[in-house]
Amino acid sequence: MQAIRSSPPSAARRLTSAFFAVALASAVMGLLAAAAASAADGGVFMRVITNVSRQATVPSVRPDLAESPDGSTVAVVWIDDSGSGYERGHVLLRAAPGAEVGWGDRITVWTGSSQGCAYRASVAVTGTLAHIAYVVFSGTCESPTTYELRYRACSLSSMTCAGPDQLITSGSDGIYWTDVAADPSGRPHVVFSEYVGGKGDIRYAVYSDTTWVVTDVATVEDNHKPSVAWSGGYAHVAWLQETRPSDVQHFEVNYARCDPESGCGSSAGLSGGPEDVYQPGAPALAAGGGRVFVTWDVCVAGDCLDYSLVYARSNDLGDSWLSDIVEVGSPYTYYAGSPNLQDYASTASLDEEHTRRLQPSISLNGAGWPAVAWHVDRSGGSGTDYAIYYSYGTTGTVSSVAWISPTVLSRGQATTLGSAQVGIGDVDGQECRDAAYMDEQTSWEVYYTSDAEYTQVFMPLVLRE
Repeated sequence: MQAIRSSPPSAARRLTSAFFAVALASAVMGLLAAAAASAADGGVFMRVITNVSRQATVPSVRPDLAESPDGSTVAVVWIDDSGSGYERGHVLLRAAPGAEVGWGDRITVWTGSSQGCAYRASVAVTGTLAHIAYVVFSGTCESPTTYELRYRACSLSSMTCAGPDQLITSGSDGIYWTDVAADPSGRPHVVFSEYVGGKGDIRYAVYSDTTWVVTDVATVEDNHKPSVAWSGGYAHVAWLQETRPSDVQHFEVNYARCDPESGCGSSAGLSGGPEDVYQPGAPALAAGGGRVFVTWDVCVAGDCLDYSLVYARSNDLGDSWLSDIVEVGSPYTYYAGSPNLQDYASTASLDEEHTRRLQPSISLNGAGWPAVAWHVDRSGGSGTDYAIYYSYGTTGTVSSVAWISPTVLSRGQATTLGSAQVGIGDVDGQECRDAAYMDEQTSWEVYYTSDAEYTQVFMPLVLRE
């Protein structure tokens, strides 16, 4: 069953006949009961979940989600395993491109093979154009000789990717992570991590005239997992920096602002605290309404069974940052003895990194207020309590956000969930939160859901003689 993000069918298309009302009464009551149950669980009338990958025998992993600036179009990109290496293969895209259009067919952005396998992909949307940046391992999938960062634009109105993709950069050094944003003119801005001599550097690439221009963001220390957003004429970048003073591992979340013409400024450290004990995970960044928010998870014990989910905030597009690091979904200041929001029991290996930690994602609405989604495993090893959570705020002050309490967006029943991504869309003029995530039942699939309110139920009928 597909998630319909647009307006319900017009009055002329609705079945209102009393003849059908009697025949459908019991079926409709069943749907209403399910809707009421969903309302009780997540605070909405009915939530519809869509399997966007629909590849039952092929693992679909690492989804990324993006909304158009007006919130009318949503796109999801992910990697399908080519059979040559887990998390490597094809780059696929699906979208719900606007009013009264459901989910379109899958679009193949990149076709993987044993000689060229996509590892990670990211998407941004402007109008009906999807911008996709992705990493390709070339040579062989298991032992690549060349790492490539590629870009392709796809039309969401024609559901096609016109022309060949563009090579942003390539080399024998490892490229494993990328993120993409787009400015209002439709120009893509890409960040990526490149490993030189075993150390990670963060770089920023922007398309200028007929070529890609690559600028260094961070080349000192070991840098990983960048995130990018565009707002106010700048590309805003956050990443995780690792140092080893006196052989003690030390992590910090850093931020820098990049101008497409003049390059990237100096970095600011955001995470604070004794990071040799409280270790931050990969940060996610969003910008808009004059604000920048960066969120990350923090392992608060050596066994990493307890986490805090926190954020840093700038009210002047990254010129300065509030001194307090605050927990998502609450008014509590981090490191001030506030209760942990999340506990996490996963023992997943590094090969299944998409199920480790909370891995938050963040998006801002037009007024600059955030929505955050993340995944948890409270199963204690029993495999029965996995969930995708979200929290959001629609108002606040210069130093706080009026969050709703953390709420379940989707819950796995004896299945593993992971890699939640969040966006903010629009359904009939009503703001809603969208999410894409992974669900492993017989194989990994990519699902989409929303907290939009669907207040009517429509059922297809077939009339026979």
